[in-house]
Amino acid sequence: MKVNRYLRVFCAVALTLALVISFIGFTSSPASSAPSRSKTVTLASSQNPRTLDPHNWNDVGTETTLKMMWESLIYTDRTGSGEYIPMLAESWDIAPDGMSWTFYLRRGVFWQNGDPFNADDVVYSFNRVDERRNELVYLIQYLASYDSVEKLDEYTVKLNFKEPTPMAGNGLRAFYVIPKNAHEEFGDDLFSLQMCPGTGPWKIVEWVTGSHSQFVKNENYWNKANFDSYFDEVFIRYVTDSNAGVMGHLAGDIDVYAPSGGINVDLLPMYAGTENRIELIQQETTQSSWITFQFKDNSIWNDFNVRRAFSMAIDRQLIIDALLGGAGNIPRGYFFRGVIGYDPTLEPYEYNPELARQLLAASAYDGRYLEIMANPNLMRAEDVLLAISDMVNSVGFNIGIRIVETTVFNERRANSDFDLFGMQASFIDGIPHRQYNLILNDTDNTNFVDEEINELVREFNREMSVARRAEIAVAVNRLLTEKLAPHVLLAHYVNTYARNYGIVCGQGRSLFYPDGTFNFAYADWDPSRLP
Repeated sequence: MKVNRYLRVFCAVALTLALVISFIGFTSSPASSAPSRSKTVTLASSQNPRTLDPHNWNDVGTETTLKMMWESLIYTDRTGSGEYIPMLAESWDIAPDGMSWTFYLRRGVFWQNGDPFNADDVVYSFNRVDERRNELVYLIQYLASYDSVEKLDEYTVKLNFKEPTPMAGNGLRAFYVIPKNAHEEFGDDLFSLQMCPGTGPWKIVEWVTGSHSQFVKNENYWNKANFDSYFDEVFIRYVTDSNAGVMGHLAGDIDVYAPSGGINVDLLPMYAGTENRIELIQQETTQSSWITFQFKDNSIWNDFNVRRAFSMAIDRQLIIDALLGGAGNIPRGYFFRGVIGYDPTLEPYEYNPELARQLLAASAYDGRYLEIMANPNLMRAEDVLLAISDMVNSVGFNIGIRIVETTVFNERRANSDFDLFGMQASFIDGIPHRQYNLILNDTDNTNFVDEEINELVREFNREMSVARRAEIAVAVNRLLTEKLAPHVLLAHYVNTYARNYGIVCGQGRSLFYPDGTFNFAYADWDPSRLP
């Protein structure tokens, strides 16, 4: 009888405990009841940074790492809207003539070493780059018309330009400010010794080139009211081998896999069966591939019919479907959705091999052997160029291909030592600034000159009205498309990235931008996004 009495007491206690546990679980907040996860997140890309010097970069891998700890006066959503968002500057004025920008700086911001941020840091940063223009590439690449900087007071600076520069925001959005006192004390060791005491949300622990970068949370981040990451630690892994990147993600060593150009489409089937934990995201991008012609005096590409025959001989849809896994679209002109100047009324590039054969037969082409050069950065470079070679040769061309290392590729481009070359690139921020410079300044050394296009580009660069700039960009797009010079486009890419459910970008933004760059600096955790 005692045993039964003890059993009844045990059951009553057990039932009471179960009810209490159930009640606690029912009344807990969504955050506390959601599955917990580590306070460390690992993000993987394919491009290793070249430097931690925020004034000496021009590549996606370096920028992705730099903006973890460095910040600029303004930033952008990178969608081609032309709108800019306050960062270290609370507001700014642009002079009516476009010759200067005045920035009103944010107060209460501190460098990670404890020093206060103010106008002296901004002035020092611009003077550093201006004095070392031949060494530090940022001004030449993105702010070539910069002239001088003035300190108006402790929290106001004025930037002056040599000519009207209404598009200066395109360069300023990633001109990172450095701390004057720290750089005066340590010089460039501030970067080479990986101190990097920026104003950003993360502090660097180490960068191991070719392997990873490690960061810990900046607990004194000035913008914590808007962004205070769930994570205490971030690793960015640099994985150049696509198969290793996917395998690392499947094994749980990587939380987000975002290689430049997207995940190799041949590897996407490896994610089958992971739909309950990994989300594949397709991103229509502002990235494209193209073939560039050489226009020396004796070049056959000076004949429009030869260029037209070459373009019409290419079955772009077949290349996209068979070689790019369907991850792309046939471009409608030189610009595309998300880029200023996109014109949806333009027809896609035409495929018409019979007309191509007729055009070539009636042209100046004399059957000479020509070669398409590319480096391995072009997606599926050898396969794509071999397909193009077969297509154009079938209508009467005599064209071969050559894949060369990047250093050789750049050297030959610099010396105009090419017949044609293939490459891919992106419209950063959705603004055709770099592509316009390719034409206006012939930075690809194609020897292509068209004064009608050049004058429109000059007008675009100095025009203050956003609406008028868009009109000019549409006109440039049409001319470049009609003339098939200095490039013909091949494909407009749709990239695929992969992330674990729950990994998000803070402030309601995206981890993956249309221009092929990444916003790892605001990596966060949202359990409501779990499947």
